[in-house]
This record gives sequence, structure tokens and C-alpha cells, in this order.
Amino acid sequence: MPDKIMPPEPVASPLPGLVVPSTEAAPTLSVTGARTADEVANTVSPGMRIAAAWSWRFLAVAAALGLLLFAIGYVSEITIPVAIALLLNALLNPVRQALVSKGMKPGLAAALVFVVGLLLVGGVITLVVRQFIAGAKDLADQVGGGLDKIQN
Repeated sequence: MPDKIMPPEPVASPLPGLVVPSTEAAPTLSVTGARTADEVANTVSPGMRIAAAWSWRFLAVAAALGLLLFAIGYVSEITIPVAIALLLNALLNPVRQALVSKGMKPGLAAALVFVVGLLLVGGVITLVVRQFIAGAKDLADQVGGGLDKIQN
């Protein structure tokens, strides 16, 4: 069986003045009817091929990122505390290294930085809560005035 099926030979025009298209420009079809790779390469512009290559790579990266975010969200009870611990470690490690370079033992420096860090976070939370409590009465008055204004 031949690899490619060739179109039929040109036939003479049955009517005078009727133009029969040339078969030289007709594409050759493979046995399955699909175009050959050369024909596809000639029909798709290089810009379109580049855009297609970038688009499938973008979709693959986006799908992998979405899957990663889904997995992180699924185990968020574990990942959020671990992420906070890593951020605090990155923030406080230079202070610990500075204390160690001054001659303090590494264990003692780590404990001191940990306790001071806890005291700082506790102090910031205390200030925020006190400010919120102090402004709660004003906030309630403003909400009540806004509701009165909407009702009238």
C-alpha cells in the first residue's frame, strides 16, 4: 500500500472557458488523511508557533501552582504555623548571631532572643487591643448614627 495517496490527474475541461484548478498546488494526503509535518509547518506562522509554545508552558506552570496552593490550603493548619515560624526565624536569627559573636553561648542567646521576641509580640498585641477597646464606644456611636441616618 503506498504511503501517500496522490490526487487524480487533471481532467480536460468539459465546458469551454471552465478553469480546472491545477493539481500541483493540491496537498498530498497521507493514508490517514492527515497533513504532513511540512504542510503544517508551512501553514502555521512562526509567531503562532512561538505563542503556542509559551502558552502551553504557562498553562502547565499555572496548573502546578494551583495544585501547590490547593495542597497548602488543604494542610493549612500545619503550613501557616510553620510559615510564621520560618519568618520569625529569619527575623530573629541575625540578632542571635550578633549575641553569639559578642561571646554569649548559642543556647542562651537563642533563649534570650525568643523571650524578648515573645515580650515584643505580647506588647504589640496589648497596645492594639487597648486602642481597639478605647475606640469601641466611638465606633458603636458612629454605627448607631449611621443606622439612624439610613432609616430616616
